[in-house]
Amino acid sequence: FPSGWSVCTAIAAMALFEAIVNLPTHRAPRTALVERILEACWRQPELPIPAIANACGLKVRTLEALFHDSVGVSLVWIRRQIRAMSAMRMGQQERRWAEIAQQLGYSDQAHMTNQFRQVVGLPPDTFLRRTGR
Repeated sequence: FPSGWSVCTAIAAMALFEAIVNLPTHRAPRTALVERILEACWRQPELPIPAIANACGLKVRTLEALFHDSVGVSLVWIRRQIRAMSAMRMGQQERRWAEIAQQLGYSDQAHMTNQFRQVVGLPPDTFLRRTGR
């Protein structure tokens, strides 16, 4: 995991990918392309899905179908989890939420806070207070 990650963030990331790996095996096998996209999402969580599709030479719908068929969840869902974990890590570094939202490619801080709450169940400030920022 990237340097600067807390134990809590690393555990959450490991749990996410363990859940993905343990999805039903009747799915199509994951391809090298899917693996590269997952790695790119970790390295650059701010990348929008159309940019990812374009970089792969695929249409957005084709990319979404590829992910659903081979991973079992949508790329949107995976990106939402990764961006929430990235926000956790960045928030632990005492950065402002508006700055974090901008760096992660959200339209604004409220959008990031809403998606963070959907993933984690708490707003970012509350989560960090409870986990010991």
